[in-house]
Amino acid sequence: MKVYYILLYYLFISSALLLRGQFAPRAGEPGSTAIAAQAGVWTGWAHTCEVTRGYLDITQPSNDTTSAGTPESALGPALENGVVSLGDGGHAILTFSPPLMDGAGADFAVFENGFYYLDSLDFLELAFVEVSSDGIHYVRFPTQYLGDTANQIGSFEGIDTRKIEGFAGKYTSGWGTPFDLSQLPSNPWINPLSVPYVKIMDVIGILDTPWVSKDVYHRKINDPWPTAFPTGGFDLDAVGAIHQGVLNTENTAPNPIVCWPQPLKLGEGLNVPVNVLPQPWTITDLQGRILEQGIVEEILLINFKNIPSGIFCLQIGNYPAMRICVY
Repeated sequence: MKVYYILLYYLFISSALLLRGQFAPRAGEPGSTAIAAQAGVWTGWAHTCEVTRGYLDITQPSNDTTSAGTPESALGPALENGVVSLGDGGHAILTFSPPLMDGAGADFAVFENGFYYLDSLDFLELAFVEVSSDGIHYVRFPTQYLGDTANQIGSFEGIDTRKIEGFAGKYTSGWGTPFDLSQLPSNPWINPLSVPYVKIMDVIGILDTPWVSKDVYHRKINDPWPTAFPTGGFDLDAVGAIHQGVLNTENTAPNPIVCWPQPLKLGEGLNVPVNVLPQPWTITDLQGRILEQGIVEEILLINFKNIPSGIFCLQIGNYPAMRICVY
């Protein structure tokens, strides 16, 4: 009976913590991880930005996309060039030169233009953050959402910062949300000493399927929705670098490798030179969708038996990607 009451006590405490929130609080409060735009930690800012706009309202895809800002709005220091609005599910890909690298603590931070709402709530629009070493294979930072998933947050309502983690947009305008490359899931495609690409993808805050976004534990994510206006969705202000590698001006990329036979008949395997072992490989279509992947180890053959006819992209380790024709 004593054990029962002890378990009940810890269950009560755990539930109370979840209700109060268990992550870092809003900017300026003790324990917050927010980094001020004026902090002296920045080694650089994103120098290119490509934006794919999302719809004003994802449930009505015939509607226009967002239009506020330009890709250049996300370049340079925070609070200087305005913002670019991504819309429902839109995304931006930013590049860094020198590339980001894993150092002690946070390696970069993302700025949005959220604002104080009331009491313990802020008006926040959230986004997923992914990074890539090659511009093809992206890995997402884990996210957690512990807020209400029963009642839709309205267009201009607030979120408790303590109930969200791993999202860009956790903090209000002028405060960067930090990201540490060491917190990424293990992945052979990411070189922690060279990460030049950052993707910011708007979280679609609607709770209804099939449009609902989910966190790493498949919990629904609830943020202000609908935002059917030109400034809708995540408003990207800037991405600041904290740790960057040394810019290598020499051409040290691996030489292209030669695989055979090419073109490849349906059902055949592709021979790989022994000097590339062991390396991960991925076959994608021309839109970047992964079809097959594996590791080249003792077997010097990449199996294409499940790949239809067409032209595909094969990436082996850090070697230059190659086009493979299957007929």
